[in-house]
Amino acid sequence: MNFKKKKTHLLIISLLLAAVTVFQITALSGCAQTDSKELLQKAKELYDNGNVEEAEYQLSLYIQDYPTDVEANILLGDWYTADNNDKALMYYRKAAKYIEYAENSLNYNNSSVTLNGGIESFTIKPAAKYTKSMKVTFSGNMFRIDKDSDTGKINKAELQLDDSKCKTTKWFAVNASEKTISAYGNMNCAVWQFMDDDGNIDFYDDESDFNSYNSIRVSNKAYSYAEIPEDAVSARLTYYDPSVKNTNTKLNNGVFAEYGSFIQGYTSVNSQTLEIPDLSGDEYIEYKNGKWTLYSGDKKTDLKLGTIPKTSLYVSVSGELVGELEYTCAKKSETKADKSKEYGISYKSGTTDFSCRRIGDAVNMSFNYKIDDTWANNGSNDFDNAYPWCEMKRCNIKITNGKKIIVYENEKGYKNDGSNGNVMVEIPKFYTKRTVEDGYESIMISGTMHEGYQLDPAFIGTDGSELEHIYVAAYPSAIDEKSGLLTSSSESFPAIKLLYKDTQEKVTGNGKGYTELDLVTYSALQKLFLIETGNINSSSIFSGDTANFYFYADSDKSGYATNTEKNTNTIILKLNTLTERLAVGDSITIFSGWSEYKNTAEYHREIESLSENENEIMITFTGNPIDIEAGKTAISNIPLKCGKTDSIEYCTGINQRGDGKSSFKYRGMENLYGSVMTVLSGASFSQEQFTYTTADGTSYTVYAEIPVQTSGFSGIENLNKNLCIKSMIYDSENPLVMLPSELGNGASSTSAYGDFWMQFSKETSATARYLAVGGANDNFGLAGIFHMRAFIDADATDNTNSGYIGSRIMFR
Repeated sequence: MNFKKKKTHLLIISLLLAAVTVFQITALSGCAQTDSKELLQKAKELYDNGNVEEAEYQLSLYIQDYPTDVEANILLGDWYTADNNDKALMYYRKAAKYIEYAENSLNYNNSSVTLNGGIESFTIKPAAKYTKSMKVTFSGNMFRIDKDSDTGKINKAELQLDDSKCKTTKWFAVNASEKTISAYGNMNCAVWQFMDDDGNIDFYDDESDFNSYNSIRVSNKAYSYAEIPEDAVSARLTYYDPSVKNTNTKLNNGVFAEYGSFIQGYTSVNSQTLEIPDLSGDEYIEYKNGKWTLYSGDKKTDLKLGTIPKTSLYVSVSGELVGELEYTCAKKSETKADKSKEYGISYKSGTTDFSCRRIGDAVNMSFNYKIDDTWANNGSNDFDNAYPWCEMKRCNIKITNGKKIIVYENEKGYKNDGSNGNVMVEIPKFYTKRTVEDGYESIMISGTMHEGYQLDPAFIGTDGSELEHIYVAAYPSAIDEKSGLLTSSSESFPAIKLLYKDTQEKVTGNGKGYTELDLVTYSALQKLFLIETGNINSSSIFSGDTANFYFYADSDKSGYATNTEKNTNTIILKLNTLTERLAVGDSITIFSGWSEYKNTAEYHREIESLSENENEIMITFTGNPIDIEAGKTAISNIPLKCGKTDSIEYCTGINQRGDGKSSFKYRGMENLYGSVMTVLSGASFSQEQFTYTTADGTSYTVYAEIPVQTSGFSGIENLNKNLCIKSMIYDSENPLVMLPSELGNGASSTSAYGDFWMQFSKETSATARYLAVGGANDNFGLAGIFHMRAFIDADATDNTNSGYIGSRIMFR
């Protein structure tokens, strides 16, 4: 009891002390407030009495206590102006900082904005007394940043560049609301600086390799991206370092910036900067109906500032004293799935660039995808409202009593696991046009026929009729252990080491309408991907499952066990540049070599845990325990188990797991490239002539010069310099067929198509060489949607050397 009474007394005393303290603080702050208000009044009286210097001093003291008082800042600016004091501009800027602005405006606090449509009107007026040296810049989603660059390199957060011979861009305006920005082009390094309005600098040193011929790893990049600090208003980039050797860099080709974390199609690379006449008082400038007018009292003056580009997506303002810029935009069309619209891309033939210009109804459209459950860039994906992309959807297809039964995703009974039929993606019919004119290639897609278009041959049925839909497997094929057929389902391991005849026999057994993926359908998928992403270098969008360890019996025994152990789920390996690619979650096999491997459960395992020291790596794996023998038992990655992207609710996305170690899906189709190569049905070379068939059995021969190329993956520099695809053939009789016409000559894993080409058939060779596409899971940056190898001998019976040849089924 005594303790409780004592505690009560202490509580009362504490409350009393707290009350006294609060009273003192309130009294003092009230006193300070009174004193500050008195400073303002005193300053005005001093000024009225002619004591200017003391008045300015008293008012500056007041502003220290009340920095957000706009009128006081303007007043002191006026006094300093009358006194010819350079401090005037500083106080007008302070006033501009704290003015309340209209939501749809550019101003001191919001110097760059993203437009949501074409500008209809634009008004520029002073915010704090007047404007000085204002510039307004309009740009598309890509703009050049390296013109008139400075010499020297960014030195952390220092304003002064170092005295090296590096190249650094001038400061350029950035829109912090976009959150990320990418730089792309002829660059071999990337050091970023970002500056806010108060001159504070943040920096980011991207230590990746850029455009290097010495590497095809996904850490060798064609572009750099950085997060924009939330208060940043400008940025600059060191993009060229002469000490970095053997890079694909030509300074006169330009470096460009694009908002977002990846490079996609652009509408215009031009930017237009307007120098705005200084304004004061009630003067303002208005842009309307394509004309600029200066209003000063009753006087109107036409200004020749130029028309705002209709393709503008961003507008920014800079200057010594920025005013307020209010604007209105035309609303974007809300029309969805208009089949008559024409979406396309255009790019220079034989260029080493890979970003394409969006044309037709694709102008100012943007692509986006999910990284797990988060959008990669701001906003959504405009192609979700464009046909045919908006009508692509997953479904189950089951053949029962000779009849096709389709259940769509989100309908009752739909399953990803194959228990309700193969998991497919429905693709609606579309028309296509591909032209090469005046050195530029263009590809167009529409839901209706237009001049120069043709029905995409993927939609020709077995009887020659037009099909309203076709269906492509959502997953690489796995062998169903009950039926022995190639099927499409989640939670399965992609089949590898397949012979050409395997894919034909093990697919058609699914029922009438099923075939192995064919050239015309794969070509249709390529064009859908290119137009949506606006990028011909697919691996720069999704690196996919491409940076894994592929076992081979090298003299260093890189992939062999160093431990001998009975009945275990642990293998210990030497730690080296090959085994360091292994990671938790990887799909692996444990065997004595590829001649032993089978597409059965005993060879399908995943890494559960992994630990390393300086010399060794210890791996625990799933499945039944086995015997491990040092120097004889080996490990290899195999293609990632299907369904890794099922957790991503959106139709296009990638797992956030690491460069080259992640499954991705495009419009519901998982790992279209990388992971496992897909053999195509009915597409082959014989004596350097390429032939393909459509579903109705019609055969076509392409008459074009296509390189013979038999070199493999040895010699990375040679591979990267000379064996990547630079340009595609154009056969007027088969305009939609895209096969290489030129290799190397500036093309590499980080430029042009970025993909590898192999073709074994020579004039003297009568052996048909069938085409496999997409690259394998150890092909790094060379595995993309245009990775193609014409090397499969259809008559071969030995599958020990067929590597990662796999399958993807389709249905018509």
